[in-house]
Amino acid sequence: MKAKAKQNALKGLNMTKCKYCWKKADEARMTIDHKHPKIKGGQDKLKNLQCLCNDCNVEKGSHSEGELKVLWRWFLSMQKSRIKRGKNPMFKKEIREIMGLYEERINLLDKQK
Repeated sequence: MKAKAKQNALKGLNMTKCKYCWKKADEARMTIDHKHPKIKGGQDKLKNLQCLCNDCNVEKGSHSEGELKVLWRWFLSMQKSRIKRGKNPMFKKEIREIMGLYEERINLLDKQK
C-alpha cells in the first residue's frame, strides 16, 4: 500500500483495541490486518482492514475470517474430546477456560457481520 493511501485508509480505522481479543493499544502492539488476505486477492481498502494485536494477527496468519472460524471450531471440538479423555480436574478446568475464550471470539465475529 502506498504511504498516502495507507494514511487515508487508517484515518477511519479504530486502532484502540484488538478486534479478536479486545486487548487495548496500551497493553499490546497493534497491527493492521487484512480481513481477506492480500495473498488471496484482498485489497488495501478500509472495509478490508482491521486492527489486531500482534498475537492475534500471527494466529490468524493468511486465513480469512471465515477460515479462522472453521479452525477455531475444529480446535473446540478437539478440546471437547480432550476433556472426555482427561482425568485431572484441573486440566479439565483449564481446557474449559480456553474453550470459553474461543467461543467468545467466534460469537464476536458472528455478530460483526
